[in-house]
Amino acid sequence: MSNSKLGRVESLFSHVKSNWWKDDNGELYLQTNGDVTEDPAITAAECVTILNVPGVSRLFEGARKFPTNHVGQTTGSVRVLDLCCGQGRHSIKLAKDYPCVEFHGHDQCDFLIDVAKERAKAEVCENIFFTVGDALSVPASNASFDFVMVMGNSFGWYTTESGNLDFIKEVTRVLKPGGILLIDQVNADWTRASFSPGGWEWVNGGAIDASATKGSKPEKRLIACRERELSSDSKWLASRELVIDLEHGICQELFYQVRLYGLDEMDEMLTDCQLTMQHEDMKKLEAPTTERNEDLGMMASRHLIVAKKCNQSHVASPDLFYVHPSLAIATDTIKGKLIRPTTAIPAGTLLIIGEPYALVPSSKDSFTCSRLECSRKVHTLAVECPNACVPDVVWCNDECKNLDADRHEFECSWLKQNSENIRREDSDYDFTMLWLIVRTLGRRHLEGNYSASDPAIESDPRPEFACNWASIWDLASNRSIVPSEKLNHWTYLISNYLITSSLPETLNPTDLLSLICKEEMNSFGLYPHITGLHSPRKEEFAVALYPRASYLNHSCIPNVSHKPNRNGRMVLCASRDIAPGEECCISYFDLTAHISLEERNKITEDVFLFTCTCERCVEERGQ
Repeated sequence: MSNSKLGRVESLFSHVKSNWWKDDNGELYLQTNGDVTEDPAITAAECVTILNVPGVSRLFEGARKFPTNHVGQTTGSVRVLDLCCGQGRHSIKLAKDYPCVEFHGHDQCDFLIDVAKERAKAEVCENIFFTVGDALSVPASNASFDFVMVMGNSFGWYTTESGNLDFIKEVTRVLKPGGILLIDQVNADWTRASFSPGGWEWVNGGAIDASATKGSKPEKRLIACRERELSSDSKWLASRELVIDLEHGICQELFYQVRLYGLDEMDEMLTDCQLTMQHEDMKKLEAPTTERNEDLGMMASRHLIVAKKCNQSHVASPDLFYVHPSLAIATDTIKGKLIRPTTAIPAGTLLIIGEPYALVPSSKDSFTCSRLECSRKVHTLAVECPNACVPDVVWCNDECKNLDADRHEFECSWLKQNSENIRREDSDYDFTMLWLIVRTLGRRHLEGNYSASDPAIESDPRPEFACNWASIWDLASNRSIVPSEKLNHWTYLISNYLITSSLPETLNPTDLLSLICKEEMNSFGLYPHITGLHSPRKEEFAVALYPRASYLNHSCIPNVSHKPNRNGRMVLCASRDIAPGEECCISYFDLTAHISLEERNKITEDVFLFTCTCERCVEERGQ
């Protein structure tokens, strides 16, 4: 027993230790959370959910094809890490059902691991092993596991952002290329919306077992009392749990906290750790039905997050560019340039990390750092332009501002002179488009004052995937099919804002019109979520030119997904297996918002000026 002398405290956060979990009593954990974690029916249902993830089911079923020994274990088995496994409830259940798969449970609690070992032995599971230790130091070599699962709402419990990021990095380290990660995580939005400052429950019903024999030790009557506090930014939830024995007093007083990561934040963190969130495979875990039916806390609503490690041996830095070695540029008489792989590429493979040639914010509610090499979203305490050229120009900090001085000098006077007029007399869209043109010209100016016909100065390992002025000028303009009213409007904008402007240098009107055509045909909108088949990508926050990514054409059944990382680099990954010689295609728009053939045809014809002839559209037209 312990005695609480604190009473009421001003803030729970100040009492949370950095390694608070070391004070958590494993035996009490099984009692206070046992209505969920000790219910075999709930565990079985969660294991079914795990097995319903397509990549996991393929992995486990594929393991059955390996040769087996006398007890059914495979000699070249699939390896699974159950990280923060607790008493091993998921891995033991799965190990019993899949003796052809090797399981490794790892947790920091000696008591729970001892329980797991005893239960595995009782179930005669010889294909499972358990170790005790920190989640940041898994006792395994790099690329050891095909599948890592983090169940039981076990992520986000480090008290710093860096600690939680290190957790994901450790998972990435031990996960094989192409391997799968599952995280059972608290639903941050639901938790905030349903926040309650406190609650309590009977741990065992509060009653003495009347059937107990005389002289036997009576069951403890326990109450768990919980106090909760949200941080001022609603990103962290602190809790205080008092477990009270009605006869003997306080059994445990524990302060702890969890980071409430939204799905966008998780997507960004996983991307930075070379993991690709599989939106189409994710599930929402509803509140389990329990015998106590009392305070479920953060187990009441969770997300099952699914991610894949990039299927490659070289892990590219998110600050650099990357092109998969088997990608090759080809030419089609109708489509022009396109990309095909020379070898088979599995789903989840990282194909391209492309840096933008130029990028501008496109939302008044979201700002990005104006330094191109940074391009991070800026939320608070932004550094503004000292000349107050336009509110949209901000930097993360003074360092980014100083490093960006030469580039911004090119655009500053132009923005101050023209931004308000363009938005008032024309439109926000025209301003964004012209600003992207100005930043493109500024990048060209810094490269060395190339003319449109100057040869490329290559610094890329693969010159055909260069990101320079020559690669921009090489983009298709499709000027011959652009409606005359658009060309006339762009010519008017050029005359008013790009020729008689305060730009240090520009192009002639004919080349400027060609550049606008190239920009309109090839620029990318930047969205918080992946652009693909299965999930809405939300609202656009920036527009950019990516020469490498522009080689990928559109399909309504794309085999490549794309999403910007936190530095504005466009990350393209195989969304399904791609055969040698098969064209790599993306979707130009949100396929969850434009579902029918008519909707899709309207956007391709009205916005992108072509009629889609992908397999899906051809088949639907035939029907």
